[in-house]
Amino acid sequence: DTYVQISGMPAGSGLATDNKINAAFNYGPDPLIHTIEDTFGIPISHFVIIDFTGVINLVNSVGDIKLNFPYPVRDDDNGNNNAGLYIPRAGCQTLNGNAALALARSRFYQYEVRPGYWVADGSGDLGRIQRQNVIIEAVIEKARSSYNPLTLNAFLGSVVHDVTVDQNTSGTDLLNLAQKYHAFSGSSLQTATIPTTGAYSSAAGDVEVVQEPAAEQTIAQFLGTQPSDTLTAPLDAYGSPVTIPPTTTVPATPSTFPSGSEPSTTTTTAVPGTGPFNPTPC
Repeated sequence: DTYVQISGMPAGSGLATDNKINAAFNYGPDPLIHTIEDTFGIPISHFVIIDFTGVINLVNSVGDIKLNFPYPVRDDDNGNNNAGLYIPRAGCQTLNGNAALALARSRFYQYEVRPGYWVADGSGDLGRIQRQNVIIEAVIEKARSSYNPLTLNAFLGSVVHDVTVDQNTSGTDLLNLAQKYHAFSGSSLQTATIPTTGAYSSAAGDVEVVQEPAAEQTIAQFLGTQPSDTLTAPLDAYGSPVTIPPTTTVPATPSTFPSGSEPSTTTTTAVPGTGPFNPTPC
């Protein structure tokens, strides 16, 4: 829901305008890539798109994943369980592909603090991102622990019909990446969320407005260097550019971090959707 000026849309599409960033995907990955690069200065060299079936097959291919739930959880949008998420017991649970997809889709996440008393997370898409990161971490960890070079091709073959990659990425590239990073630990995965605040736009409805200078600092820490120059700026609720205060300095350079390590992201406020109610790998 981040409010931005969309880039790279076909002429006459009617979508080359101010909108939520997910609207850029209406015409495929290229406009989304252009919008991210133009708005945030984050370079993107390759992409992978995975559909719902792909999530199911990916989790099933590694033999399910295990997540520890501090509370029973469900998805509840005014009585409708749109995602199909329902974990009736706390503790370490085994999730198959369908259950993992339900968790990944849940944007009306609730947890049961005592019998019959459910509390809503309330963070919507931002909370869903945090739980998707946990699923990715668990899949990486399971793939690492069960890595077998003899079955790697079979594993990639099981998900090849559910993913789309850019034209410069081949099946051999994917195989080489899997072999290179098969020992990578899920707990080492670095994630970051650009700081935003919820607002209402008369043109686009409920949107997320990027908060500067914190967003610039987060991006710089994520990249390990200053982001590229941008052509457009993220927008406030009125469609005006959000600018970085001119006195702001962004402390992030590659030399700050030990060779081979990744920079860590720190924030002064909690990221929406994080908390003791979310599952963790077990």
